[in-house]
Amino acid sequence: LQPRVLPLVDLLPSVFLCAAPAMAAVASSSSSSRVVPNSVLLALGSAGAKGIVAAPLRARAPVPAPNLSSTWEDEQWRLQRLYCEAGQFSCEDGEDGDRVIQLTHHCTDPDWEAVNWAPDGLRFEIKVPAGYPECTSALPALVVTGPADLPERLLQLLPLLFSEAASKAPPSSAAVCRSLQHVDRHLVLLWLKLRAKERGEAMPSRVDDQVQKAEEGQRHEGGAAASSASGLGSWTPEEQARLEAGMAELRSEKDVKKRWDSVALRVGGGKTARDCAERFRSFRAQAVNRGATDEKQPLRFAPQERVEITALLPPPSAPAQAQQQAVAPAMNAAEVRRVGVEVRLLGLVLEGLSTLLPNTLRMQVVCDRCKKPADVESKGQGTDTRGVDIACPTCKQQMTVTVAPSICHGGCAAIAHVAGSGCHPVQLLRSDFEAVCGECTAAAAMRNAGPGFRRRGNCAACFAKTNIAIEGADVLGAGVARWRQVAQEQGEHQTARKQLQDAKRHEKELGIKVGQPLPYQGACKHFQKSYKWLRFPCCGRAVPCNECHDEQTDHPYEWATRMLCGYCSFEQLCNKDKCGNCGAATTRARTTYWEGGEGCRNRTLMSKNDTHKYRGLGKCVSSNAAAKSSAK
Repeated sequence: LQPRVLPLVDLLPSVFLCAAPAMAAVASSSSSSRVVPNSVLLALGSAGAKGIVAAPLRARAPVPAPNLSSTWEDEQWRLQRLYCEAGQFSCEDGEDGDRVIQLTHHCTDPDWEAVNWAPDGLRFEIKVPAGYPECTSALPALVVTGPADLPERLLQLLPLLFSEAASKAPPSSAAVCRSLQHVDRHLVLLWLKLRAKERGEAMPSRVDDQVQKAEEGQRHEGGAAASSASGLGSWTPEEQARLEAGMAELRSEKDVKKRWDSVALRVGGGKTARDCAERFRSFRAQAVNRGATDEKQPLRFAPQERVEITALLPPPSAPAQAQQQAVAPAMNAAEVRRVGVEVRLLGLVLEGLSTLLPNTLRMQVVCDRCKKPADVESKGQGTDTRGVDIACPTCKQQMTVTVAPSICHGGCAAIAHVAGSGCHPVQLLRSDFEAVCGECTAAAAMRNAGPGFRRRGNCAACFAKTNIAIEGADVLGAGVARWRQVAQEQGEHQTARKQLQDAKRHEKELGIKVGQPLPYQGACKHFQKSYKWLRFPCCGRAVPCNECHDEQTDHPYEWATRMLCGYCSFEQLCNKDKCGNCGAATTRARTTYWEGGEGCRNRTLMSKNDTHKYRGLGKCVSSNAAAKSSAK
């Protein structure tokens, strides 16, 4: 028996029947898989494999927003990483639950003369409260323990600088690290100030400002603590309720002193106007701090107290209401992304940085009414929607711009979506961003970043190397190209108009006035028989000729179409005849030269110095040409 050889056409149905289960498995698999099983490829062959369409990639999950809060374990790890190699570092727990940190600090300022001043570094002892960083009632404190030969004044000012920075740190943040950075930043200034004071020298005022600011901050903290002990801590729920009722009743009183006196009378219990005002200020400060995290949740100042801060605030004045309406967003983030345009960075390079978030976004918009461009600046924090209202500088039409910021990272170069009402966004200007370190999640400010921006450096917290580069920026959306062309044309018109205004202002300073002659009747060293000035459209300036223009400016001239008469300074279109205002000739009326055929054409009256007078007289003429000329 011989094996039967079947043709390829008879084998194809069976091949496809065998491959059908594998193809069904591929069709039912996840859309994120782009790999086709080998059995299917072998069954289908090269021709069949080409027909397989790869499944689309699964959308990447967005990078979460940077967490600005910090725990004590994270901060302790950062401190140990920064100071364990620089010298002694220890963290011990006290009997009352407080923590005591001992470390050696080396100043990072290159002007710090460590060899002469503190060769082994500065030894600090930091006392951290038990409830830190959640509890803000007690703040960390710093004590300088060495070296022993430091000036006494420096030992007093360094704790003041530390306390100043710790009091301004946001809740649940790395206040100890921030305060140590603040001390390190001003350490050289304080040392130079103290040394100059000992020698009787004068120092820059910025050093005095820093010292005075630290001392005032310490006095302010002491006064606030005393006020808290005397007035804020001894309030009962009944007194708090009378305070709220009095503030709500007297909110329309314009006299501040009279209003607080009346509120104190209603509260009673020995409370003075100052106590009531301090109580109100503490509520307002907590409301501002909590407003960034949850604006709708009411504040809780004590387990038995529930205070609505809006009832205590006085009615805002008219400018404050206008400002509040101006910054209120007109739509939410979803609507902005649906109807707005996308702002994208081109050629973005992030090395050592995880995310980029716009803090101050500057855009160029075009007015719907007058088609003139204008610059808009939107400020804010985080990814919350922002709004800004401005009036067009030309036609005063109200324009509203709503911005929905986005977290930009290596996989997504979009930084925001912008929607305009009464205007059209067309271009991204240089803006301010907040970059987050990829190692320690510390935030750093990037100011005036835009196309062509490049910066290399190190993280201020963990000293990791960072690099950022932006090649360009683009705005994507319907109609952006057309409005960008309109903005370019109108911008050129505005530039030309401004140049013309500056040129006329300069002419007015020179004393040029209609009805009076120009200097030297408009003549110059290049054209002594021309009695006019030409106004060049490239810069709007009026000068005697093109050569004078090139000598006095830094750009080549463009063809001029307007002129000023040299006898009356009247501006008009360029002409070779008389002035339309005074009738004077702009050039010499009679000439004995050829001048390109526009001067004298009579050989008898032509000057003998002109070559055209004798041109062609010695030329041999044929008899036929002579006969033709005589026949004419």
